[in-house]
Amino acid sequence: MKIKLKITLLFLLTAAAAYPQNLDSIYNFTVKTLKGFSSQTDAPKTLPVKCLFSEMLTLKNNFDKLDKKQKEDIAKLLERPPNQTSIVSPSGRFRIHYDTTGYSAPSYSVEEAAAAIDYVYDYETGYLGYPPAPSDQGAGGDDKYDIYISNLGNVYGMTITETALTPNTSTSFIQMDNDFLNFNTEGIDAAKVTLAHEYHHAIQVGNYQSYTNDQFYFEITSTAMEDFVYDDINDYIAYMKNYFRYPELSFSKTRGAGYDLAIWNIYLKQKFSSVSDTAGFYIIKRSWEMMRSRRALSAIAGALAEAGSSFQKELNEFGTWTYFTGFRAKQGEYFVDAVKYPAISPLVKYNYSPPEKSAALSVHPMANNFLVFIDESNGLSDTLVSIITDGDVSMGINDPDGETEVTYSLYSSAQSGYREIIKDRYYSLISGANADLFLENNIFNNEPAGSASGKVSEIDYVYPQPFKYSGMSVLSVPVAPNTLNEATLNIYTLNMQLVYSERKQINSASGKIILLWNGLDSHGEKLPSGVYFYVTDSQGTVKKGKFIIVND
Repeated sequence: MKIKLKITLLFLLTAAAAYPQNLDSIYNFTVKTLKGFSSQTDAPKTLPVKCLFSEMLTLKNNFDKLDKKQKEDIAKLLERPPNQTSIVSPSGRFRIHYDTTGYSAPSYSVEEAAAAIDYVYDYETGYLGYPPAPSDQGAGGDDKYDIYISNLGNVYGMTITETALTPNTSTSFIQMDNDFLNFNTEGIDAAKVTLAHEYHHAIQVGNYQSYTNDQFYFEITSTAMEDFVYDDINDYIAYMKNYFRYPELSFSKTRGAGYDLAIWNIYLKQKFSSVSDTAGFYIIKRSWEMMRSRRALSAIAGALAEAGSSFQKELNEFGTWTYFTGFRAKQGEYFVDAVKYPAISPLVKYNYSPPEKSAALSVHPMANNFLVFIDESNGLSDTLVSIITDGDVSMGINDPDGETEVTYSLYSSAQSGYREIIKDRYYSLISGANADLFLENNIFNNEPAGSASGKVSEIDYVYPQPFKYSGMSVLSVPVAPNTLNEATLNIYTLNMQLVYSERKQINSASGKIILLWNGLDSHGEKLPSGVYFYVTDSQGTVKKGKFIIVND
């Protein structure tokens, strides 16, 4: 039996999730949301808007297309507020402007906020290695980076671009709310995460790009940065529900304007922490470096490829992580805060009766689709979840609202070309156009299908990544198992010059099937910093990929 399933895009309009699609609606949304500029009591009692950076950037970059009234209103919002006084942060890098009286006077300690922005700077530029936001060249009274405390109504904050530095970058300043009254997080804690969020926007537009493509990734990164800098303040969790309701939407088309997908970067940080404490952070930062010349999805894919993985593979595994949240959370596994997250909503549920069930699906690119099969054929009530990932990066960039037609088939016995899920019970096949771009993962009765305690597993990336000679003694390189328990490791430069080749013993002591290599070439010398290729040959089964060496 074949069932045709058409995904319907539901437009969910809330203060937190609304992402206007044209200039008029962006203008109306922005002006309505910022009623706090004129009256402290006008702020709507809805879920606060985390950030108006994207809207303000779009309006400024399309200023000439606005009508006269719109230009007047937006020009006023783009101006620096005329605050009554200011203080300089302890580091001397920031000037915080604020009022001591009136409806914009802050309800939290400005001194604490000044200390917080110094901490944010140290974390984001010092620990994570991002370049600082550039100087504003004297605007605001001096060369310090300026932060303005204002009554923003129902908005946490916004970063406003100002003077162009290059065709793609600009200076900026930050505005943030004065009290965060009735917000998910209030007072100084709200100020802290807002500073972490907005200062990364300042880094983004000052060093990478300040045009309006891929705004969702600006917000993914800045919202995740809140949790990275202040992991004990979980304001971002209130904005996650839209992704968990609609995981079948394309990665760049979430209904939460990107705030809801902050967990993607949180996933990368936590997943790759098994490689090194900063490996996930490096992947995120590397994607921003690539975004100077590439679209966001392409940049993410490129950064993951350099790390020896792929966007498709990680998005598919991300599906498993997002399944085990809320009431399905497993203590000590997957997301640290998984129990606080919503539970994922499956695309569809089926009653499964052997020997076969097929479903025709219309799916969006770069998205996860959760299919639930209830199997009562053996007198029990078993549940199989199939996580189907459309990994078409190109379509995700060029046609994120487009759909690909595929058929998913589930069988109770082995069929030619089918993927084994559980031996002698479940086998699956994804067929149709571009089916080779699809990946599948499965969960059976709330456990990853095929998982078993003590089982060794293959890996798909080199770790630690990047490898640094200082403080690191050995790399773990992917390899397939074989009966001889030996395999050949070859290391090449980007120019395909062979710098190392040796037959080595396969190691599985850590629970991972790997080859160990000390990073030295065939002459026992350290290699220059750069990108390298590995190729492992295990009785004809080849694994290959890229990795980075830092000769420090």
